[in-house]
Amino acid sequence: VELEAGDGIKELMFFNDVKPGLRLVKVDSADPSKVIPNVLFEIKSVAGDYGPEEFRTDENGEIVLSKLPAGAYVVTELSCPGYVIDEAQRIIQLDPNEDAQFVFTNTQKPSLRLVKLDSYRGLGLAGATFRIARVEDGSHYLDRVTDTKGEINISDLEPGIYSVVEMDAPEGYV
Repeated sequence: VELEAGDGIKELMFFNDVKPGLRLVKVDSADPSKVIPNVLFEIKSVAGDYGPEEFRTDENGEIVLSKLPAGAYVVTELSCPGYVIDEAQRIIQLDPNEDAQFVFTNTQKPSLRLVKLDSYRGLGLAGATFRIARVEDGSHYLDRVTDTKGEINISDLEPGIYSVVEMDAPEGYV
């Protein structure tokens, strides 16, 4: 700024942008009103001036961050109990003077209900042993025994094709 005698007062104005904020919301894909707490995310800037940092969604299924450097961010889901993890990394652009909101969805992991019945009376049979194995990789997944109702209930399975083989019938049955 050049100042000369007799110019009077010169006014200089400086403007600063406000650092952006980010709000992530995690919900169930089948019921978007159902939020998912305790989901672990990694967040880092593409430019390398932030992170990587890990954050968990709170009881409202949210992660709220403020005063982040403007720019592009890589958001990676690391774990989501009871749900299929979204393996895709997402790139999110945060611009100055704005707070961005992003909603992420997950699909609940499948479950299996197996029922062993007496073929004559139709009653549930306890004590039958079944082997449940994942077909894709041929891995032995687990052996389970039917309960007093003749049932085996398994939740939190990885998606895929499973084989179910009866390994041992209850006493007195083939």
